[in-house]
Amino acid sequence: MIKGLYQKRGHYYWQPPQKDSVRPNAIALGTKDYSEAVIKYDTAKKSFELGHAISKGSMSDSIRDYIKAKKAETKASTNIRAEGVLSKINEQMDNPKLKNITHQSITKWRDWKSRQDGYGKRTTSDSTIDTYMRILKAFLNWCVDENKLLENPASRIKLGKVKKTKQTEYCTIEQRDLLLKNPPSEEINFILHFGFYAGLRFGEMLAMEKSWIHLSQDKKTGFLAVQKTKHWEPKDKELRKIKLHPELIKFINSYGLKEPFMLAPYRKDWKPAPTYRFNPKKSFATYMKKCGVPFVTYHTLRHSFATHLAEKGKSMKDIAAYLGDDISTTEKHYIAFSPADDGVIDCL
Repeated sequence: MIKGLYQKRGHYYWQPPQKDSVRPNAIALGTKDYSEAVIKYDTAKKSFELGHAISKGSMSDSIRDYIKAKKAETKASTNIRAEGVLSKINEQMDNPKLKNITHQSITKWRDWKSRQDGYGKRTTSDSTIDTYMRILKAFLNWCVDENKLLENPASRIKLGKVKKTKQTEYCTIEQRDLLLKNPPSEEINFILHFGFYAGLRFGEMLAMEKSWIHLSQDKKTGFLAVQKTKHWEPKDKELRKIKLHPELIKFINSYGLKEPFMLAPYRKDWKPAPTYRFNPKKSFATYMKKCGVPFVTYHTLRHSFATHLAEKGKSMKDIAAYLGDDISTTEKHYIAFSPADDGVIDCL
């Protein structure tokens, strides 16, 4: 029997010897046949080096294949973010061959991201680096599954624990009206209206084109159709219609239908996430603080929209349809705000 070769659940693995006082993870040989396992073991042993690649392709080629493979499984926005992060890592590592991605090179890159600037401040936060590392680990795991790598070179790098998201906060009707009273800019006013009265995500606001807006001839009624654009590709459930609130119609009539984008049309260069085409984050936060609601983010507006509907007795099915979320997800966040039916006795 070959030392380190063993079988688990019918598949053969090879456990490499310790290296630098550290025992590497076992390497899956991808077969249940012993003779084939011996051949693959010999190849693995000869080329063994933590993170050594079987393929000779570049990391950029593998990133392209990875995003293509994941396109049907995950949200378009998730794919864009993963592609943006991985491309940035690839560039900052000087566009390496996949076989040159090792535990040491990843650690070196992470330490470089954690460096301080000339003023003694961290250039990248720990949470951001952990997010980058999770995306990189997922990519490298895929490379292992596709036999591009013998082992994930980032497998031994520990990440911080994911913090539990605190209960989402919402704006009351009074807080909403206060924020809409005197926004500091036209763009902030746009974000507030389409967040509070349509529940759009910020990414959807960025992708919105005038073709999404459908008004009647008298411009007193209408609906918003969330549609696919050149820069944004939602899942089927996120392609939805939202009845326009009278206050939102009033805003649209004064704001006008603009192109090529409804929000900040003068910013025409679209860059993939995490860099937005337009993002008034600082001025938005300053305005929230000034109004006494520093907890409010772009997404708080969306949650407030759903909460206000639930408080008025709108069904979870309808709210989910407006949000583009599953009913179970919607109930999890908003069921506490759904008014109980008067006169119904709970016999349970």
